[in-house]
Amino acid sequence: MELTVDNARICRADGERPTIDVATPDPASGGWHAVPEAISGQHVFKHRGRQLLAILTAAIHAEDTWIHLSVSHRVAVPCWDDLVFAKETLLGEHVRAIQVLPPRREWVNICERCLHLWVNLSREVLPDFTEGTGTL
Repeated sequence: MELTVDNARICRADGERPTIDVATPDPASGGWHAVPEAISGQHVFKHRGRQLLAILTAAIHAEDTWIHLSVSHRVAVPCWDDLVFAKETLLGEHVRAIQVLPPRREWVNICERCLHLWVNLSREVLPDFTEGTGTL
């Protein structure tokens, strides 16, 4: 089985943990550079100009295949523009990514300067909240 977004491909055999194969973005177009010493199953990229670190992984949750994108900044929490830049340059402009704000008791805080996005590759999980109007 193979699922794709613009720059990433998810591969897995039935019952196996998915693996993510990410095309390294062209540094000339996005400024990202691959970090070769990444942990198995992770793809890590640095953006020197924006001082960002991005990690891409794939996993199965509730039978759906998800991409997880973590974006951190060297000295602060990434701003909205940095988060959008990482999503669009690493996964694609047309990809719908979800940011979750759970109750505090469910927070995971390994890095204080990190934000997370998830992409469901199995199905659309959000309704059109604009109901086709393009506005809220």
